[in-house]
Amino acid sequence: MFVRIMAPLSQSEKFDAGDYIRTYVPEIADLSDEHIHDPPDGMRPEGYPSKMIGHKEARDRALAAYKAMKGE
Repeated sequence: MFVRIMAPLSQSEKFDAGDYIRTYVPEIADLSDEHIHDPPDGMRPEGYPSKMIGHKEARDRALAAYKAMKGE
């Protein structure tokens, strides 16, 4: 069985979605390439939503659950 764990932040960086983000999320268009994919709390504009999920932590939990299910 093949398991795919989605990684939206690394996919955004890998496929250079910075231009897309700058076009469709103008509130953060001025952020650097380093920060545009996942703006740190101190760089988010006023009124910009805070993170809803920590992607790294969620990925780690998903992998741990998969390993537990397989009995590893």
